[in-house]
Amino acid sequence: MNKTSLDKLSFFFLGLSTRFQENKDLFTGLNISYKTGLKTIQGAATLSSQDILSYHYQGTTKTLSFEEVLADIKKEAAHYEALVLTYEERGTKLLIEGSQKGVTMHTETLKYDNKEEPKATSTLLRREYYVKAEKAAPLLKAIGIMSKEGKIKNDKIRKYNQIDRYVELLDAQFSALKKQETLYIMDVGCGKSYLSFVLNYYLTEVKRMKCHFIGIDISPEVIETSKKIQKTLGYRNMEFHAMDVKDFKDPRKIDVVLSLHACDTATDMALAYGVYQEADFIV
Repeated sequence: MNKTSLDKLSFFFLGLSTRFQENKDLFTGLNISYKTGLKTIQGAATLSSQDILSYHYQGTTKTLSFEEVLADIKKEAAHYEALVLTYEERGTKLLIEGSQKGVTMHTETLKYDNKEEPKATSTLLRREYYVKAEKAAPLLKAIGIMSKEGKIKNDKIRKYNQIDRYVELLDAQFSALKKQETLYIMDVGCGKSYLSFVLNYYLTEVKRMKCHFIGIDISPEVIETSKKIQKTLGYRNMEFHAMDVKDFKDPRKIDVVLSLHACDTATDMALAYGVYQEADFIV
């Protein structure tokens, strides 16, 4: 690539770096293809810790910051005729294509077709779904609603309907809260956090809202289960704490309090916490 194209690539990389810093929790990876004639060389980078990436290229792996990865990509691009870089977030792909003729960038957002039917045999599923089975397959498999083969389990159809109905009922309320800054959502008595995982998926990947979930439960066992599901899904915009909500101290303003799984005095505690936080709404 010539100097003019490399300079323009640097300009796009500045914006990409800012995007990474602002949406770090949503980042899933970089894929790079260098091209010269019929020759194509592949590279990839994934997040290994909060600010460090594992960059795989030509049989080697480097541990670099995001900016260092971009600098390395630009350096390599000077030796090739063309470059295709895909920056991936949950629900979105940003494509940068460079050649001797110039550099272009465009965004590809996952499409959610309301007419899409989940893979299931039951007639109970014939309704318009907010959480589409095929689009949300990794999520539904992680929480045990979908089989490895991609079908809603017969004994989980009712649960799937309940969860989707829950999302449907909250959709308008979250739309009214849509804003540029991060929405903080606390799930009090979260249990295994299935509803929080589903809401996280829907808000992040369908509605494109910035959000962060905090799950609180006094049971260490269910919190450990939630953490395992979180790791499987790679949902970094979540945290879980095995404790009583009255002992939770945090300077962040909580916008929404969920307490659907809370019982007895836990429900009262959740309501009190939501009022104290001046939450926009409490469920």
